[in-house]
Amino acid sequence: MSNWQPRLLRVVSAALVLLCAVPCLAEGRAMTFEDMIKLKEIKSLTLSPDAKSVAFVLTGRNLDTNNSYSSVWVLELANRQLVHITADGNHESSPSWSPDGHQIAFVSDKTKKSQIFRAGLLGEPPVQVTDLTTGASNPRWLPDGEHIIFTSRVFPDCQIDLCNGERLANEENNPIKARVIDKLMYRHWDHWRDGRFSHLFVTSADGGDALDLMPGNKWGVTGEFDIDPKGKWIVFTTKNPEQEERHTNQDLYLVQVVMPGQTEKTPGAPAQLTRNPAYDGGPVISPTGEWLAYRSQARPGYESDRLRLTLLPLGGGKPVYPAEGMDRWVVDYGWYPFSNELWFAVLDRGSVAVYKVDAKGKNGPQQLFADAYNTDINLLPDGKSFVCVSQKLTKPAEIFKINTDPKERKQMTTFNEAAMRGVQLAEVEEVWWKGAGGALVHGYVLFPKGTFRGKKNPLLVLIHGGPQGMWSDRHHPRWNPQLFAAPGYVTFLPNPRGSVGYGQRFTDEINKDWGGKPYEDIMKGVDHLIKEGWVDPDRMCAGGGSYGGYMANWILGNTDRFKCLFSHAGVYDLRSKYGSTEELWFPEWEFGGTPWDSEQYEKWSPSRLAKNFKTPMLVIHGAHDYRVAENQAFQLFTTLQRLGVPSRFLYFPDETHFVWKPLNSQLWHQEVHGWLRKYLAQ
Repeated sequence: MSNWQPRLLRVVSAALVLLCAVPCLAEGRAMTFEDMIKLKEIKSLTLSPDAKSVAFVLTGRNLDTNNSYSSVWVLELANRQLVHITADGNHESSPSWSPDGHQIAFVSDKTKKSQIFRAGLLGEPPVQVTDLTTGASNPRWLPDGEHIIFTSRVFPDCQIDLCNGERLANEENNPIKARVIDKLMYRHWDHWRDGRFSHLFVTSADGGDALDLMPGNKWGVTGEFDIDPKGKWIVFTTKNPEQEERHTNQDLYLVQVVMPGQTEKTPGAPAQLTRNPAYDGGPVISPTGEWLAYRSQARPGYESDRLRLTLLPLGGGKPVYPAEGMDRWVVDYGWYPFSNELWFAVLDRGSVAVYKVDAKGKNGPQQLFADAYNTDINLLPDGKSFVCVSQKLTKPAEIFKINTDPKERKQMTTFNEAAMRGVQLAEVEEVWWKGAGGALVHGYVLFPKGTFRGKKNPLLVLIHGGPQGMWSDRHHPRWNPQLFAAPGYVTFLPNPRGSVGYGQRFTDEINKDWGGKPYEDIMKGVDHLIKEGWVDPDRMCAGGGSYGGYMANWILGNTDRFKCLFSHAGVYDLRSKYGSTEELWFPEWEFGGTPWDSEQYEKWSPSRLAKNFKTPMLVIHGAHDYRVAENQAFQLFTTLQRLGVPSRFLYFPDETHFVWKPLNSQLWHQEVHGWLRKYLAQ
């Protein structure tokens, strides 16, 4: 490792770049795929111990290499200077500050397996900390500044790394690739299960042996973890793997920290902290070590129940819900320095709003800031300022410093200014209309260059997935509404029943009603735009992904008002989808049981309406999509072709539920835009 050179690259102050930034909405050309692919995502913002800097991860995609990349950076808040920290890996992530703030531990794929590295901020060369055959991730420093906690996916019956390595090598070298399966869930999202579980480890920051703190554990770490202020124990999120495909119950457990080399001690069995039969996860221990903050759900089996801010006294006692009256999903949270207050963020009508609340719930939540999509939030020591990533539909993501008293927002970075320079983005207008049953429904409308509110423009309706998701005020680097609108289509982003950010009842009203109220909400939204005189009813297309693909398929059998449709990873036949998906709690909740017990599967299957199919349809799917398996696309396309409906099938043998590879993404956009152009042209 001594031949590795320091790679701490100081770059020009971001403040200088800000002086020449071009406003995104200035007169210019339409956005292109090449513009979008240059957009960077900013993640994992972590405040330094002295609160003078933040470390973060910058991710992006490169068409030339057909690959994604991620890198670790440090932003000095006072002068906006940037430092790049790297071990020369292509994917580097998970920065963690040492207690003295002089070093950062991070993950790098410099070696064959991703491992933990550490680097100083004064020019020291990066040092490799771990060297496990199973790799390492999620580093966190212990308060002593001499040890690092991390996770690694291991075989629970292997007590040493050599055992794991031999097991993996035997599987890789075995010419027989058959699998013998005797239980669910044998695959998940985009990968097959291999019998390994994520365990917590501790090692010296100088490297050496790593000690498994969960030997033999067959539950593993399934979510976030946190370390108590004294470094004596860790709280982690876990899930019972027995019949895990049928339940959403995750709990918080505590495990003692034992240092490598302490031969007189062995890690004890983890102790259970929560016993709620629904979800509990995301532990954040208070600075005093007295309280544990986390998120919980009340209804077992329902992954889209309201996520509540929950506090548990670690000295013993019942959970407390300090913001119980707020009917919104909590997505982020943290403590004020004296552990008497918390800040928390909620999804709210397409934005992420930030509040503070008394830990004992004496006073109601007080809003601190909103009006944007705010993530990776960090509170500064003054208790009045935050550093976070903020974005809007008209403004790509950047790091901002936000002062809540008085209200000030200071942009600290300009990573995405260059990508949008010279691009005229669509204007965005929020709209409300009356949906099914007279309920108010919200969404966004994009007016790109060349469209006007007094003109009947071509319309594209984009339908979000989830279904318990939302179109947000966000400049997304994949499903970017600005790029869909760029050719000159008024683009409609409806948030119908099932969407989050409008209260839990609104979210619940899609249950057992997939093609009912949500469909009516969307159609009435389209009617509203027509009534406003904004769109041409004879030039409309619609489409979406996942549940959005389902809705495109449902539209296909219920109306011929659209000139074209596209369905990405869309559900077509609910009965066969049940038998090929992995998380069975989801359909069993949404449709009231199994296909042999509930008529809802047949009622809401687009396949039932095949005789009505007339609208031209573009079908898209990835082979490694195990959530909505490829059989859904095969059935849909076969039906369309057999019926003689104009149709086209874009199939990716190397993609999942999402299209990640840059060249595949480019082809995806070419095909979708070509399909829209064919039917929306004058």
